[in-house]
Amino acid sequence: MDTSSSQGVFGSPVILNISPGLIDFENLEGNGETRFLTSAIVDWNLSKTMAAVQTPITYGLESGLLFSHLGASGSNFFGAADEVTTTGGGNLFIIPLNLWGGYNWNERGFVGLHTGADLYLQSNAASMSLGRTDEDGGGAANFLPNVGAKVGYTVGQNVAITLRTNWSFAPADTIFVGVIGATIPLS
Repeated sequence: MDTSSSQGVFGSPVILNISPGLIDFENLEGNGETRFLTSAIVDWNLSKTMAAVQTPITYGLESGLLFSHLGASGSNFFGAADEVTTTGGGNLFIIPLNLWGGYNWNERGFVGLHTGADLYLQSNAASMSLGRTDEDGGGAANFLPNVGAKVGYTVGQNVAITLRTNWSFAPADTIFVGVIGATIPLS
């Protein structure tokens, strides 16, 4: 069975998802904040190359880069602040390192789950609360466990729309990321 034609974009060995979205987190004062986020995530479909018999069940690896300008506490959705702050603003890069499994429910539709770890790279650790001791205003790098889900639907020969959610578990907070965007095959 040729999965690349019968399972749309999600039957390809490598796919790229480019998506805008949001990140919801807690600041150092314990208040909830939401910011704009953008992402580029690559999925490697190992079942396409490793499985002896092709089925609608798929699995693989996922990684990429997510970026958000968090700004300072109390900033708006895009991280811009109305006032000058003493803690300064910050940028956040997230690198997901995940295993995923999914199911192609028809020729165009896909649903999947993932788990693994997210590497949080903060230019200013005071811009969000992770419950770690490195929230003094300098840069920080933290691995956090995660779980998530995605659903996608192929809308053309080489493009799909995908909704992806992710929850990262920090000692102080559960951080939510949700994105929706275009998915294309790379091979």
